[in-house]
Amino acid sequence: MKFSASRLFILSIALAPVALAQSASPSGGVLITRIDSAHWQIRLIAGGNAEQFSAVLESDLPISAVTGLKGATTTNARLLNATSLSATLAASPDSVDAVNFSVSGQAKLCLRDTGSSGVNIYLGEGLANAVLATSPLALTSVDACGDRTQAVMAASARKYHPGHYTIMVRHADTQTLMATALQPGVVGIAKRYTWRSLEPKQGTYDFSD
Repeated sequence: MKFSASRLFILSIALAPVALAQSASPSGGVLITRIDSAHWQIRLIAGGNAEQFSAVLESDLPISAVTGLKGATTTNARLLNATSLSATLAASPDSVDAVNFSVSGQAKLCLRDTGSSGVNIYLGEGLANAVLATSPLALTSVDACGDRTQAVMAASARKYHPGHYTIMVRHADTQTLMATALQPGVVGIAKRYTWRSLEPKQGTYDFSD
């Protein structure tokens, strides 16, 4: 089908440290929530199977007020030192285990999975709107884990921001711009094309650019 007056918007994700949440909400996993600027919660939500998750949280500023979920008896969380928190969460089917902690809103936080039963890690306020992530996970700064290409920016209490996109203007040198655009914090590139440039003749397509 030919759209003579329309424009085609092609979005190419160049770096994907974080996968988009699936259309169907997951039934369980590790959910990391930033409650406010200084308070966080890590929850292990078990679906139909018992789950376990162990991690170390590294910070460049002191961590404080480490507590488990009220009513849970399986949480094993402790400060290894002033800036490092070790947590092991275990949840039976259809239950939750969690650890809460406080740290300065200016802290750089990195979460490293040290042993789990294969559960997925999510960022968000609930599994229904969570974003799938991978470990090591930079929670507040792109360089928190020491690897800028694998880092992701964390959600605030209300909104998760996965990164920035670079927009190419018309007639830009695509390959040159792509080579220089992939900087820390940039996760994708977008460029607009006229349909005529993609289909110079009816039924003949040119996607070389």
